Amino acid sequence: MIPKITLLGYEFSWFATFHFIGVLIAFIFGFFYAQKVKLPNDKNIYKLLWVLFAIFLVFFGSRLIGMIDYYLVMHDFESIKVLFKSPSYGHFSWSGSILFLVLGLPLAANLFKVSIQKQLFYFDFLSILLCLMTIFTKLGCQFSGDGCYGITTNLPWGMHFEYGPYPSILPVHPTALYDSLFHLFLFIWLLRIRKNETYYHGKTTLVYITTISIFYLALETIRNTPRLIIDFSVAQVVYFTILLIMVTCFLKYKRVY
Repeated sequence: MIPKITLLGYEFSWFATFHFIGVLIAFIFGFFYAQKVKLPNDKNIYKLLWVLFAIFLVFFGSRLIGMIDYYLVMHDFESIKVLFKSPSYGHFSWSGSILFLVLGLPLAANLFKVSIQKQLFYFDFLSILLCLMTIFTKLGCQFSGDGCYGITTNLPWGMHFEYGPYPSILPVHPTALYDSLFHLFLFIWLLRIRKNETYYHGKTTLVYITTISIFYLALETIRNTPRLIIDFSVAQVVYFTILLIMVTCFLKYKRVY
């Protein structure tokens, strides 16, 4: 939507720039927020390894689902190269990040015999950081205009994306902006949940993942993504799977407290 930044002869991608900003802000906020909520008294090295593993799951899961999506569109095994491209190349799918976090973190925690209560405490903390980070990373899609927009619209806030690799001729839904604003309000809500008298460990995670899954299932209906599985996009199938996992987890662990 906006031309790339050129500084000292180097061209900077809006997509990569906002992702870096989002991760940096999440780290800074997380440092101070961890002191406020008093994370479990584990060694700092364990906390660092947990964060690094979560980051790995976010990027690997996002790229893997992005690669699968790309293959289903192109039907070309060369799409596997997407996995090894730099972050500025794009082809990320947030649905893959969430799916791998939902599956990978509990698996790792159970492998190292971390109690359910402690798992849920960390997951609540991570959910808030991911929500904050997404406010900024989705702006990267908005500014770069790399195709992460919606179908055409006559609404007054319809936008043209002229400078990205996939420019739009007619006004379209700025779905990345919808996404960013949604996460801003969700972030405020998640912070308030912890102050509620009915708060329990795991509630923030349940609300976060369930809410974004429902939101993305709806958002995909106005995005310009291909319908590849019956009449659904890959992201919709993944988010529906995540929703089923969360319902199952809730029914399984609702009596923990």
